[in-house]
Amino acid sequence: MLPMVKARRVSRTAVAISVSGSVDRSTAGYVTRVAEYMLDHVDSRPERVELDLTEVTGVDEVGFTSLVDVAAGASAAGAAVVVRCGAERAMLERHRCGRGVASEQIGRMLRLHLKFVVRRRRSRPAVAEARVVRWCPGPLAGRNRG
Repeated sequence: MLPMVKARRVSRTAVAISVSGSVDRSTAGYVTRVAEYMLDHVDSRPERVELDLTEVTGVDEVGFTSLVDVAAGASAAGAAVVVRCGAERAMLERHRCGRGVASEQIGRMLRLHLKFVVRRRRSRPAVAEARVVRWCPGPLAGRNRG
């Protein structure tokens, strides 16, 4: 089953993307495509992108890479990226947020968030170590939108 990805324009240059459900090998491409479509259809370069991961219930290595690609790609395009996960909120500064910073912030937030989900529902796997062993650039990585 595909995760629910809601993408909406908040203003002419601001985009909000909300992901809920499980993001894994079979659904990661869908999440990336929806985010890429929304970022491409903003009237001008996006100045602010909000990525809400509060409703994510599970993620594997490929899904994690997809979420990081969305955040890092938006940041590389010049947008200030706000990542939300539960009560946690992190601001990834535009241009300064490399892939490593995005990976570290999102990984930390998901590990904290998904531990609670696992305690509640033991059948769902948690992200024990959200380390990306090998990075294959996605469609948003290193893309110049200017």
